[in-house]
Amino acid sequence: MPYFQRIQLIGVLGKDPEISLAPHSEVAHFSVCVEEAWKNKATGERQKMQTWFQCSAFGSIAKQVERVLKKGHFVFVEGRMRRKDKNDTVYWSVTVDSFKSMTPPSMRNRQPEPEGE
Repeated sequence: MPYFQRIQLIGVLGKDPEISLAPHSEVAHFSVCVEEAWKNKATGERQKMQTWFQCSAFGSIAKQVERVLKKGHFVFVEGRMRRKDKNDTVYWSVTVDSFKSMTPPSMRNRQPEPEGE
């Protein structure tokens, strides 16, 4: 039986994409912030949570990312989740298969809150 994995994100770029060279192609690394908001039923207070996704695009997609996306842009990203183990810590990243800039002119300067690292 075949298996299938796909993740879709809509969020804001936390910084300009960083481009590096891999052995056979360019790689674009960028982070996407996805924000969730809700109202606490007990207190009526508005709550929000940010989740940061580290994304990597390769080859021709990396070239498009470099040309199109900038910090603060609103973006749709589709790809595959990848697990990385480093120093007994598990990290999840997204290998980008496609993306679409969704930034209308009125939102071009929107900035997410600083990425917590």
